[in-house]
Amino acid sequence: MSNASQDLHLFYGISKIQKITLGKRVLIYFLDFLFFLILYFSIFYTAGTKIVTSISQEAVAGLNERFALVCDDLGYPCGAGSDFGIYELKEEEFISNLKESNPELTEQECYDIFFEADDEVLADLSEDSLYVQYYSDFHRNYLFVDATCMLIPSMILTFFIPLYDKENRTLGMMIFKTTLADAKDSRLSHKYKHIPRFAILFIELVVTKVVFNYYSFITLPLMELVIMISTPKRQTVYDALSFTRVINTESVDRSEKAEEYYIPSE
Repeated sequence: MSNASQDLHLFYGISKIQKITLGKRVLIYFLDFLFFLILYFSIFYTAGTKIVTSISQEAVAGLNERFALVCDDLGYPCGAGSDFGIYELKEEEFISNLKESNPELTEQECYDIFFEADDEVLADLSEDSLYVQYYSDFHRNYLFVDATCMLIPSMILTFFIPLYDKENRTLGMMIFKTTLADAKDSRLSHKYKHIPRFAILFIELVVTKVVFNYYSFITLPLMELVIMISTPKRQTVYDALSFTRVINTESVDRSEKAEEYYIPSE
């Protein structure tokens, strides 16, 4: 078999596929994911938060009005506390006032009372239809901007860079000298496969972000790690569904007769 592989490589440029190691595939994935996170957070915390604040002024004003009304009724201090100016209980002022009026309370008891008060305010607001409507409007705007901030880096890193690279590589693949190939053999994947690959990754990012919020940046890599361990070709979800795989660059089959003489990996 080794002699046959050498002959095919000599005459047709066909070499036996060297299975990529799990460690190498994981490093490529996490490196690409790190590049995504750097771009995502850079975009979101520079432009994203400003855009959310700008398009959500009416919703935020309504939220703050309803929040202030509840706090005034209960006698709790409140004020802007988030990146978007949304009101919340003022923790330090609340604790300070509580200690002044009840000096016998311990630090832990003061914080327990504060958290109970916070729960009380949120419970009252959950029954306020106007507050719920304003929150829904704000949350919709937030999700739209957040999804856009995820779309831009994922499109750059997973679509445009591989599209214009002769070897279909992401930045992680370039660093580790690997290439994106068809799942069934070792030939370079078609350029059109970058479209479903990017689309599937973007859907993964949005769905996990909606479900797990910022924990998605932990849960998604862990889910992909499990998939890579479980698949013999070390594929991620978007690799498998786009019928692609990552292989070592020297294993790429560049011949026209590759399919006829293809020798599967053992």
